[in-house]
Formats: sequence, C-alpha cells, structure tokens
Amino acid sequence: MSLIIVAETSQSDLADVGPTSSDPPVPKKLKSTGRRSPKKRRRGRRRESWTEKARRHGVSTRTLDRWADKGIIAPPTYINGRKYGDPDEQPRTDAAA
Repeated sequence: MSLIIVAETSQSDLADVGPTSSDPPVPKKLKSTGRRSPKKRRRGRRRESWTEKARRHGVSTRTLDRWADKGIIAPPTYINGRKYGDPDEQPRTDAAA
C-alpha cells in the first residue's frame, strides 16, 4: 500500500523559497546606458539606370548623353562603369535643343 501526501502551498510560501540549484539562473535586467538604439543605415540616393531613363523618355541613350552635354539634364553618375541618373529629374524645357 502506498501513501500519497498532498500539501497545499500558498504564494507567500513560494516567495520565501529562493532559487534551488536545479533552477536555471534568471538574467538580471540590463541598466539603460542612456544611448539610443543603433542608427539605422541611411539609404543612398535613388538612381535609375541610364537605359531605363532613356526608355522612360522615349529616346536613345546617346540622346541622353547629348542632353547631358547641352545641360538639358544632369550628367550621369558612374558606378562600376555604369551610368545612372536621377529618376525624379525632368529635362529642362528652357535649354536650347
């Protein structure tokens, strides 16, 4: 015959008992250093490939080169030998064509 003993415990009884060796350690709360969260990486300027810009304006890339020489649009930015332009830039209408 087995004897089973059931003991009732209250929250105050549990609070008095400290952590046992079998319980995992509880991490301490980190103190604030006053620093903000790490900065987010800033995005660079938006760029559009020279080919896409020509396609959007309905002209060839050579025409864009001529427009850049005449000052109708800003000259391209070269990245790794490829030409990029500002996608929001519109050709000047007051420049001589």
